[in-house]
Amino acid sequence: MDSTTTSANEVCITDIIIKWEQGDNKAKNALYTFAYQQFKSIVRKVKSKNFQDESSNSIAPLAIAANTTSLVHDAFIKMSQHRNIDINSRQTFYRLFAQTVYSILVDQVRKILTKKRSQDPSLLINSEINWLEAEKLVELESELKHLAKQYDRQVTIFLYKYVCIMPLSEVADILQISASTVDKDLSFIKSLLTHNLSQH
Repeated sequence: MDSTTTSANEVCITDIIIKWEQGDNKAKNALYTFAYQQFKSIVRKVKSKNFQDESSNSIAPLAIAANTTSLVHDAFIKMSQHRNIDINSRQTFYRLFAQTVYSILVDQVRKILTKKRSQDPSLLINSEINWLEAEKLVELESELKHLAKQYDRQVTIFLYKYVCIMPLSEVADILQISASTVDKDLSFIKSLLTHNLSQH
């Protein structure tokens, strides 16, 4: 993506966000459409690739099993609750976007685990769900919240990479830092997560 295209995209999404915050219904529809397209892209990428990182086996791979339309609807409602936050840039929007998506995914996993615990485990046969990985995902969310207090940028990069399934080059572009810095930050936070989760 060249600098001209990047600049144009940022101006466009920033303008839409500002108008949305001001109550513009057209901007709301435009933002909803944008979010829906982003979710569709994420779902397609998640379903077509295996994101298990061999160097970081303690980190559960993220997967989206929910209906895309339902997920977008839930995410948009959650994002609408953050109107008191100054969303004035593409960087801030994507960060909220990633946090919202992740929050919804973890909430869904919690509901599944709660249902599982309320029934006889011997009666539950579901080859599509790895219960151990689901448990790890919930642990991962708790650890990320803890680490974000000290390593906010690194946690944000992790969410962009593994929740929004962004290429490192795009993460670097959004955060306005070098690709090498993104790579180092990602390696650092993954190593820290792997170590901390192994202690649980």
